[in-house]
Amino acid sequence: VNVTIIGSGNTGHLYAGLLSSYPHVRATLLTQKASAVNANLRAEGIRVTLPDDSYIHGRPHLVTDVAADAVADADVVILTVPAHVRIKAMADIEPYLPRGKPVYVGAIPGFSGFDLMAGDTLGHLPNVVIWGLKDVPYMAYSPVPGVSSVMGGPKETLFLATHDVHDAKQKESTRSILSKLFPAPIKLMTSYLSITLTPGNPIMHPAILYGLIGPWSQWDGKPFPQRIKWWSEANELGSYFLERCDAEMTMLRHEYARRGKVLSDVSDIRTEIVDAYGDQISDSRTLMSTLRTNAAYNGAFIPMVKSEDGNGWVVDVTSRAFCEDVPFGLSLLVGLGASLGIKTPMMAEIEAWALGIMQPEHRTLTPVLAKMT
Repeated sequence: VNVTIIGSGNTGHLYAGLLSSYPHVRATLLTQKASAVNANLRAEGIRVTLPDDSYIHGRPHLVTDVAADAVADADVVILTVPAHVRIKAMADIEPYLPRGKPVYVGAIPGFSGFDLMAGDTLGHLPNVVIWGLKDVPYMAYSPVPGVSSVMGGPKETLFLATHDVHDAKQKESTRSILSKLFPAPIKLMTSYLSITLTPGNPIMHPAILYGLIGPWSQWDGKPFPQRIKWWSEANELGSYFLERCDAEMTMLRHEYARRGKVLSDVSDIRTEIVDAYGDQISDSRTLMSTLRTNAAYNGAFIPMVKSEDGNGWVVDVTSRAFCEDVPFGLSLLVGLGASLGIKTPMMAEIEAWALGIMQPEHRTLTPVLAKMT
């Protein structure tokens, strides 16, 4: 299977090493960091540390920043880049995708209206099948370009959706080819809208940040003495805001169900996490305890940068937790609510706060998603 991975952040870099270790996969990494990756890449390839502290090595067939070289023979294209750069990434590869065979172009994770963005950019190509996974198959941490990556706990089951324009045969062929890349069982979802309305990063990250540094947080505005973990250090206030957002997403799903959309393959956020990680969670009594005791989450840190005086850490408002999860997550969900006549006051409150501290160029919802709402 010829696989092109776009992006070399946490997820992309992990896949570059992991998939390259499979004898039946020829993996190519398309990244703006190609020079750095190639400079560090050794003969044995990228070392991937597994959850049990064992490790494997995989060397990509090609690491490049040239789209034409990266996708010329692709069977599967996996976008791991943030939502706000996905349209450009797809536009860059569109002229060079094969035309004479099926090409499966998808996003991991597949939220933020990826089906609409991909349909708008690639939908004119009859051989392209658009897909997304509800969540990442593995957590990924600590990428060192061309050298190493660390895998967190795997999902017990993966959930796949294809663009709603695809037929049953295309859906099944997508599941078949992805099963060669990811060993966990893959279940097909009824509609791509199920991914868009799955409680995940678009509410998880902003809600936790709102509880940490928002107006109700009691934060004094000073830098933090050390980096903070997303989930094992999640506080009660952030967990409360997250549950409020989750309740509003449930209302959106119920309204779509009332209008005839079958979205029964999506649950509330605590159930989603428990079902995904199983016994990797030691205390699932509450949402906060579920977040804090999920071993798969333990290595994930909030994006932070050094303070101006160098003596502490501040939240990075240019990270994808803002640039992706707010205009392509919260704004999309709030817009869907407005289009359905459903009020989403908690999500709207966090959205307004986050947009207020973001840089202006990062606040705009892409036009194709604006049409959806």
